Amino acid sequence: MHEVLSKRIEVLRFALIVGIVFIHMYTNDIQFSSSLQAHNPFAMLVEYISNILARVSVPLFFAMSGYLFFLSYDGSFTNYKKKLHSRFHTLLVPFLFWNALIFLFFALFQNLPQTAHYFSGERPLVLSYDFIDRLALFFGVGKFDYPVAYQFWFIRDLIILVVVAPLLYRLLEKVPHVLLGGLLMLWLFEPFQRDMTSFFFFSLGAYLGMKQVRFEKTTPYAPMVLAAYFLFSILALWSDSRIVDNVVILWGTFAAFCLSYYIVQNEKISQKLIQLAKYSFFVFAVHEPLLSIVRKISFKVVSPQSDWSVLGLYFFAPIVTIVSAIVLYEILARLAPGILKIATGNRI
Repeated sequence: MHEVLSKRIEVLRFALIVGIVFIHMYTNDIQFSSSLQAHNPFAMLVEYISNILARVSVPLFFAMSGYLFFLSYDGSFTNYKKKLHSRFHTLLVPFLFWNALIFLFFALFQNLPQTAHYFSGERPLVLSYDFIDRLALFFGVGKFDYPVAYQFWFIRDLIILVVVAPLLYRLLEKVPHVLLGGLLMLWLFEPFQRDMTSFFFFSLGAYLGMKQVRFEKTTPYAPMVLAAYFLFSILALWSDSRIVDNVVILWGTFAAFCLSYYIVQNEKISQKLIQLAKYSFFVFAVHEPLLSIVRKISFKVVSPQSDWSVLGLYFFAPIVTIVSAIVLYEILARLAPGILKIATGNRI
């Protein structure tokens, strides 16, 4: 891969993970005092961060994953087998590891009187299901939309997309516009109430990878793209349309990648983000249920009485979660590097 393009992808990784943490911070705990909360400036700021800016994180991760997979994929069985072997370690192994760990975690703490309160209302009681349902919950299939470690739906979908990569390659080779246009419509309008984010953005990234697009030609338009996104994102605050929201997300993924061009021009900032990138997967893996625990404890201890205190906790819980994950990563790197290697899918 071109060095500059590789660097642009690398500087985005940690920032996008931070975005995912803030998406998951948006819960019923974040309640402001105004009876007209929709017009409360504090509520609007939280809405803007978690439900507009941060929403580009997951689509862009899927697009980058598709791009990186298909950039060096030639459609041959030998190449596919090599990539399957690689993704077995980077996707399937950590998926099984974290879901097993979180399953045991919930099985224990959901049933202790001292801790049950902190695990109620948001997650199923894992021991209340029979064996078949527990297995379905573990993988996030059947009647369960998410695995027991629910953020790992992203990895689950990536595994599925990697398995069907040869079919996707042929379709993108033969009928790219039909496939991408159809997936775009399914994602925008959701006629079957199925979130098509993973399939559309992975396929879009895959097509760009197959075409060896390096994005240099987009650079002159970056200021216009970023300015337009800022305008659209502000307008989206007053929109109740899922289609409008999705259009803003689509534009935002392009804008975020344009922004990466300016980030890599700043050596100090880009180097810091590249240093932090190694923590990205681990932060992704441990931020839940850690974030939920930190949020519930902090709101219970502080019992915020003002909008300022609620806003402070909105930022406090994600920061504590991210810093704690980084500290835990460093502890494991020193004391148990083998476990860390498995937990991160060799991303150390």
